[in-house]
Amino acid sequence: MGWWIEDHTADVILVVEADDIKELFEEAVRGLASYIAGKELDCINSEKKKKISVSAPDIDLLIADFLNEVLIRSIIDKVLYCGVNVMDLTTGEENKVTAEIYGIQTDWEHDVKAITYHDLKLERTKDGIYKFRCILDI
Repeated sequence: MGWWIEDHTADVILVVEADDIKELFEEAVRGLASYIAGKELDCINSEKKKKISVSAPDIDLLIADFLNEVLIRSIIDKVLYCGVNVMDLTTGEENKVTAEIYGIQTDWEHDVKAITYHDLKLERTKDGIYKFRCILDI
């Protein structure tokens, strides 16, 4: 569905909407990377790929921890990971995601230190849309 950035006192808020949880991961990665680059990115044909797995006690923490892992990998590899293929997603008692992330080398317009847990929120609207909000520590 999409993502957008909202202002926050000293940081910014990434807001993501999707029809399902898999799409939420895809849109969240796209939104994070596009914010960092300062422009919408196309990573469809990227040759820079990496497989990652993340687990967390609940789904909102899983999304935040996944985004932090993508951010850390981007910094370490000097590649802005802007796309994701969710290969396996488990929710419930155990929350785990395994995915292939792919990215490009590009300039970074904004620095992001981390995705915080403060005001982290995942909800399902009355229309059945998943909405995720997280603060990006800039």
